[in-house]
Amino acid sequence: MLDEQMLPDKPPALARSLGVAGVLFLTLSATTPASSVFVIIPGMLQAAGTGAIWAMILASLICVATAFIYAELSSAWPVAGGEYVAVAQTLGPMAGFVMLGVNVFNNVLFPPVAALGIASVMATVVPGLPAVPVAVAVMIGSTLVAILNIRVNAVITGLFLLVELAAVAVVMVLGFADHARPALQFLTHPMVATGQGFAPASAASVGVATTIAIFALNGYGMAVYFGEEMHEARKGSPGPSSPPWRSRCCSKGCRCWRCCWRGSTLPPC
Repeated sequence: MLDEQMLPDKPPALARSLGVAGVLFLTLSATTPASSVFVIIPGMLQAAGTGAIWAMILASLICVATAFIYAELSSAWPVAGGEYVAVAQTLGPMAGFVMLGVNVFNNVLFPPVAALGIASVMATVVPGLPAVPVAVAVMIGSTLVAILNIRVNAVITGLFLLVELAAVAVVMVLGFADHARPALQFLTHPMVATGQGFAPASAASVGVATTIAIFALNGYGMAVYFGEEMHEARKGSPGPSSPPWRSRCCSKGCRCWRCCWRGSTLPPC
């Protein structure tokens, strides 16, 4: 009894107020489809030309596999903390600390880069628009939205997501309506612009574009950060509790894969 009284109180958990739709809106907003199309993909086109289509296909395969890994880990440990928690639980505290440093670096770097990209896109609509003040305004607006209640945040970001998807749809319709080459040639004969005209896209240029495409498709891992605020996160996220990833390998017949992880210090579930 005395020992229990001396133990520190458990930290308060976040309120599980989000459903699958709310987490989906927040995660898709984190992938920022409009910024990927208008900010990141132009760099791919410069690197590989129409070979950027193959780059997107290859990057999609990599990202889908990575997303399934995120789903497994986030449903095993549905707590706020992102990759830091999963890496620390599976590989140990030192690896988790390194992952925490990587996350801090990424989270500090990405928002200003995205804000400057938005400013450059807006400058094409309103010529002469100063880039840095617009980027600062975007950062301030994003911060104000981020401090709102998580459910309100999901609604607001969902509305912005619809606007982004509408803009991407308009670009797709205009592109397919006025194409200069058959679409199949983009896959069979990818071309890239050079100083002397057009030349076949090399495997190296497609590889460079693939690394950029992975960044363009990134954002699915943000679902991990909302695991502690999601209703029934273990059921709502595909993972060890859902087929086809079930396993019965631990001595107690547990269906949790982490019990079978070699070197894991976690007790059986």
